[in-house]
Amino acid sequence: MKDLVKLDIVFENCDFITIEKDNIHNFFITDITERISLVSNALLVYKKAGTCHLTLKWDNVKNFFMQFVDDSKTLENRIKIKDITNYHLHLTDGSELVIYVPWEGGDYTNSKEIHEEVLQNDREFFTINH
Repeated sequence: MKDLVKLDIVFENCDFITIEKDNIHNFFITDITERISLVSNALLVYKKAGTCHLTLKWDNVKNFFMQFVDDSKTLENRIKIKDITNYHLHLTDGSELVIYVPWEGGDYTNSKEIHEEVLQNDREFFTINH
């Protein structure tokens, strides 16, 4: 049976933050759709989530600090930019799974699909919803 080792939260500009399994309280993805394409002899499998819910253990991530392309930010401040494009799951058997969050292009801040994100910080957990 496969199990999660770590999860990368990937942002629009390819910045990402790696969250170890022990820092995740819960993670739900529902209504996954799959698109398969053959482009230039390469088979591409694209998985897209209908909804995503990720809750992190706040004490474990509140001090995460990242150097990004544009600036240095805490995890909380970086999440508030609202440009998460996908979750990259690393599994115990060495395989990986990329799940894209709902987004059809254009301006992230105007995309109702992805940016109905609710950010909560109740001091115990840090929750991101798509």
